[in-house]
Amino acid sequence: MNDLVDSATAKQTEIGSENAEEIAIGSIRYYMLKSRPVREIIFDLDDALRSDGNTGVYLQYVYARANNILEKATGIAKEYTIGELNQYEEALLKAMAEVEMAVEKATKELDPSILCDYIYQLANTFAKFYETSPVLKADDDTMAFRVALVTSYRELLGKMLNILGIPVLDKI
Repeated sequence: MNDLVDSATAKQTEIGSENAEEIAIGSIRYYMLKSRPVREIIFDLDDALRSDGNTGVYLQYVYARANNILEKATGIAKEYTIGELNQYEEALLKAMAEVEMAVEKATKELDPSILCDYIYQLANTFAKFYETSPVLKADDDTMAFRVALVTSYRELLGKMLNILGIPVLDKI
């Protein structure tokens, strides 16, 4: 296993990753956990290290993106009035609310791939929200609400990554 981590770390170092070892470890763990337990796994290091798609690197990146938003969100009001939600805000709230069901099902079935599926869908839902719903350029109430939403999302994603043993990175 050390040889695999060393190879993955070396590949990440080649492309200039600051957190090469953490990215390598997260990529390998996620690649192994996302497969159903009854399936044979044929490990593909290049596939595991992709930065897009259903990979550990992608999940670490989306966490870092949320963290970056929050680092820029200084002096935002803690109180706000919630107006009408757009479809992307609603979708993110709904996806976040499904965490308990995903954890319960994964626990009952002894299948961590269920959590991987959930986390990947959560990350995709956040990515759509991020692309369509500016956080730091919205009016004051909307900005405060969206900052709170991103804060909750980041905390949830961080907890889920920790459950799977995937390093949480503030920056990639």
